[in-house]
Amino acid sequence: MNLLNQFSSIKNVVVISSVLVVNSFLYSQSQNFSKRIDLGIIQNDKISEASGLAKSRIYKDVLYTHNDSGGKNVIYVIDKAGKSLGELIIDGCKARDWEDIAVAPGPSKEKSYIYIANIGDNKAVRSKKYIYRFPEPELKLVDTPFRLLIQDAETITFQYPDGNRDAETLLVDSITLNLYVITKREENVRIYCLPYPQSTSEVIIADFTGELGLTLVVGGDILSSGTDVIIKTYERVYIFNRKVTENVTDVFKNSPVVIPSYIPEPKGEGICWETDGSGFYTISEEKHNKPAHLYFYKRID
Repeated sequence: MNLLNQFSSIKNVVVISSVLVVNSFLYSQSQNFSKRIDLGIIQNDKISEASGLAKSRIYKDVLYTHNDSGGKNVIYVIDKAGKSLGELIIDGCKARDWEDIAVAPGPSKEKSYIYIANIGDNKAVRSKKYIYRFPEPELKLVDTPFRLLIQDAETITFQYPDGNRDAETLLVDSITLNLYVITKREENVRIYCLPYPQSTSEVIIADFTGELGLTLVVGGDILSSGTDVIIKTYERVYIFNRKVTENVTDVFKNSPVVIPSYIPEPKGEGICWETDGSGFYTISEEKHNKPAHLYFYKRID
């Protein structure tokens, strides 16, 4: 049975005293979340089709987002109230169809990195996909709004081993530094891995590692600890628990928890964890001249 049908209602999820039972393994971390908290309107009018969302690992109150296909090669920096703080202009990177963004460790252990996934391909006509990676920069938060040119972005170029595909989800595993791309449109979306270290000089052939019984997957994130994996479709949010000894693909063989308090947004695609796992953020697109909002779902013990 497709997981989208199997977990179509909360009655399919088993929770005992806030301890989730998944494949006979008990997870003590709560998977209960608050009702949606509206943090504020996205105040930068340039953010009209927010597609990805990531939480800074350096700055407590900073998040990063970007527009969907047709946008500029710009990452927009906002605070937790939706206020515009500035822009990161990524030199040498095309914004063909940026679909996701992540903040995670990278090649230098002492640094935090921003990853941008140029992986959208609605008609599946492009053979090469790109992921851009650069150290999370020092931001002048006392002087906003700022414009900062990023000139040291590396390009990871890859192809699928089995034909062109459309994807909107990038996961970065903080434990292994492997990159995972989850496709969007198949009845059971496909999972591909770019093992670390990823070449920035040659085209990588991604490893097909399995399927996930969902469709229309549009975003995701792995908690900074490497444990909880959050996956978003247009209609639902799912959390997969992970033991640190599991690889990411095996995590998706477990049964997910559906977050019943999640309210679908207009083409809502962006989602990310708060760094400490205390909750997750989502962002909506503008629609019918209605402004986009930043939302938060707080974890309840």
